[in-house]
Amino acid sequence: MGVLPAPPTAPVANSTPALLSPAFVPLQSPFSPLLRSRRVSSAPPFAALPPAPPVGDGGSEDAGWAAQGGRGADPLAYPSAYREGLGEGLEDGDADDGDIVDLLPGVAARLDLPDIGDVTVASSATIPILDFEISQPSADIAYFYLQNHIGLTDDEMWRVTFEAGSILGMTADNLRRKVAVLQRNMNLSDEDVRAILGRYPALLTKSADKNLSPTIILLVRALDVSKADLRIMTLRCPAILAYSPNNLLRKIEFFSEVMGYGVDGTRRLVVDEPRLMCAGVDTGLVPRLEFLRDEMEIPMEDLRAIVSANPKILMYSVERNLREKLISFLVMRLRMEPEHVRKLLVANPRFLDHGLEGTLLPTALYLLSDLEFSPVCIRSILLKYPRLYSNSLRKIKHTVGLLRYEHDLDAEQAKRVIFQAPQVFGLSEERVRSNIVFLRDAFELDAGEVRDVVSGMPTLLLCGVEPNLRPKAEHLLEAFDGDRAALRETLLRQPSLLGYSLEGRVRPRLCRLADIGSGPGAISICISMTDAKFEEWLSGRERKIAANGGRDIKKWQRLPSARSAQLDGAGTGSTEVKDGTGEAECRGSRIVHWKR
Repeated sequence: MGVLPAPPTAPVANSTPALLSPAFVPLQSPFSPLLRSRRVSSAPPFAALPPAPPVGDGGSEDAGWAAQGGRGADPLAYPSAYREGLGEGLEDGDADDGDIVDLLPGVAARLDLPDIGDVTVASSATIPILDFEISQPSADIAYFYLQNHIGLTDDEMWRVTFEAGSILGMTADNLRRKVAVLQRNMNLSDEDVRAILGRYPALLTKSADKNLSPTIILLVRALDVSKADLRIMTLRCPAILAYSPNNLLRKIEFFSEVMGYGVDGTRRLVVDEPRLMCAGVDTGLVPRLEFLRDEMEIPMEDLRAIVSANPKILMYSVERNLREKLISFLVMRLRMEPEHVRKLLVANPRFLDHGLEGTLLPTALYLLSDLEFSPVCIRSILLKYPRLYSNSLRKIKHTVGLLRYEHDLDAEQAKRVIFQAPQVFGLSEERVRSNIVFLRDAFELDAGEVRDVVSGMPTLLLCGVEPNLRPKAEHLLEAFDGDRAALRETLLRQPSLLGYSLEGRVRPRLCRLADIGSGPGAISICISMTDAKFEEWLSGRERKIAANGGRDIKKWQRLPSARSAQLDGAGTGSTEVKDGTGEAECRGSRIVHWKR
């Protein structure tokens, strides 16, 4: 048993140390994040304490400390010495019993504590004056369990402190039980637990028996999810386990019954985007569904397909997002009808993921002002290529520059290419260049003819060279008996020839032309006809070839028809006249003008 010595009698200068308070004494130790200050006295405010002696001559606090006899001096008057003598000693775990006893008199005197009698110091791990033991193992303290066992980083521990500080007051056994429930029901690894708690530490504030387990059981039974699916959902959105079973059940019923997904469809939807379960039914899901279904006139069947492809649509605000993009931008600016909006969203459900101010408006303004497209033309471009906005404005400008300045298309030709084949914005620079080089070399075209072919059939830039263009070029060259000049002339007359299917259109019609004795050059006339129209035209051409003695009809050659024969028999001649704008046939009293 030892008796605390009397406090020092030296005058004390005015001082405001920050380490101790007259009403509360915080324990400076490694356990400080977990410990609470203890009331030890009803002493007067700190300002009423007697002043501490000055340090002297502007010297360091250590010098003043040494002048007072080292560690026996009043620690409250010298914060740095106090930190060295008590704070650092306890932190480093190297303070002995004598150190602590020497410091206690100064503490008691400064705080004006009553005489506490004899104090027995059994070990440096016990401080009787504070009536608090710090010998508890770190594994039993929540802070160290989360940091050392779970492996949360310092930043994550700060998040725990600010967002779910009540966790630090729980026992480690309590936390272990909750973590065990999560791991056992979802096959979570230690890394998974670390990721979940790092993102949403408030999950540990929920009771293992009253909250976590019932919620997991509901999800398993209502959605028929596996442990693997439940693990994916929790990793992507840990907050889903914080909702009550009744709350989650209402949302599951909304998707399965109101939207008509059923259990399987709802499970796939929620696993793909578990944040849907965080949206309110009455304040979020129902208003968004009614806007898309009623105001935008999207049928439920299409709406289910759109939401399945992009579930985030049901998480966007109606007023701040959906209405601005669909009504203000698409309907009012681009003159779209509800049917156009439906087609756009069905073709590209992620259109609504693009920002209005950052993406949609700048690209539309460039097409409108720089390329001089009308709003209706922009609407057509967007319907032809719904993923237009997947390309940055910089990429779009670069593609326009590539067509204009590297491949020498004039403004109107480039504009035609963009309007007819806006998918060119999604192609690489090398892909566009390789297609143009192939057309030039395979058909022996000069620069001007290449521009005419590309602008005449812009979709040729979208075709692959090896799987598409090369087989067609080889087959056409074979059909023309190697006559590249005749093939080149035919292609310039009908650039769309290379856009039709080789097996479905080009090869069959070339064979039919050969069967009636017609040359392959006629393919430029009949390639665009429907099957019924082609059969009718082919019959007429066969009769004309027969009337010409089985010889093919040359260009501009006119053969007598049944009507002209009648007119000739009636004494009405038939002659050909030509003018500067085209050709005309005088058939009796009728003049039929035409121009190829």
